[in-house]
Amino acid sequence: MKTSAPRTPGSASVLSSLIVPPAATRRRWLGALLLSGWCCTSAAALPTAGPGSFLPPADRPLTSLMPRPSAPKPAPAPGSWQFLATDATEQPAGPADNPTPDQASAARPGLRQDEPRQWHRRISRELNERVRLGFAAGLMPLQGRAAEVGLTFAAPGSGFRGEAQRRVDAPALVRWYGSVFQVRVLPPLTVHLTTRRLLGNWKGRGWEAGATYEHNLRPGRRPLLLRAGLAYSQQRVRYGFGTYANADARLQLDDVRLDARELGVSLQQRTRALVPQLGLGWAFSRRYELVADLGWQLLRQTRTELHVAEKTGSVLFRRHDDVPLAKAGATVTVDGGAATPPWQLGQAMLSVGLIYRLN
Repeated sequence: MKTSAPRTPGSASVLSSLIVPPAATRRRWLGALLLSGWCCTSAAALPTAGPGSFLPPADRPLTSLMPRPSAPKPAPAPGSWQFLATDATEQPAGPADNPTPDQASAARPGLRQDEPRQWHRRISRELNERVRLGFAAGLMPLQGRAAEVGLTFAAPGSGFRGEAQRRVDAPALVRWYGSVFQVRVLPPLTVHLTTRRLLGNWKGRGWEAGATYEHNLRPGRRPLLLRAGLAYSQQRVRYGFGTYANADARLQLDDVRLDARELGVSLQQRTRALVPQLGLGWAFSRRYELVADLGWQLLRQTRTELHVAEKTGSVLFRRHDDVPLAKAGATVTVDGGAATPPWQLGQAMLSVGLIYRLN
């Protein structure tokens, strides 16, 4: 049996493999060629040294390949569109980053020199912090006795005449209501103006103006205020004697012409006095405060007057006049004899109010 010897490649096959390499070998050779070409091109394009170079100087070892920071950009000139369009955070650092004390004080809110002073806003803020408004009500005692009171009034130079007889009951407590306007001058001191208007059979208006000192009895908690003050008070108390026709419309009292078709006549007492006050206040919220004061009238002055008022016509344009009895030519009788009115305003004055703070 014949055996064949292994074949050895001939010279032709070896030459053909060297001239035309296999496909895998060709791909490896092409990748190596491209990589070497890209490295040579990138190295030629980079600077050899200086800012932004990947290559360190020749006298310094190769320690890092991170780029160095570039030089800062020059700031745009003021007035150019680049300057106006640049954000404030991109402006270069300068003396404004470390202002002097004078510059810092001038840059505080409210003291900037480049802005107009908003004086109206400051005035509005001050008024809101100091002004308080409120509603008040209270009681005033009337002293006197029950009596038959007659009134006769005939104005000279006019055909108007009023005559009436009324049974006046013994006066008691008179109710009133009104408004309160306060201004805080100092933290513990306020000035106030209170208006009063009577309710019931007894009519009249009054007012008082004064100052009140407040002391907090519970610091650090809900304020409970001790109030002490002094006020000047004026109060009118009158009792009506009816409405009469004004036939000729020529009634004139103290240069006040009353030409309405009907006039109301009342007997009135006006009282002026100094009123020391003592009370308490409770601030049950940040804006609301409940107050109660008790006053006592001192140095009183009382005058009896005749109150004549128009009862017809527009409410906004109705006129009235208060004339002393002696000057008006009126006569008052009590139980058939000439006398003064049998009532008088008491000395005590009680008031309770609700105060609203604007701010």
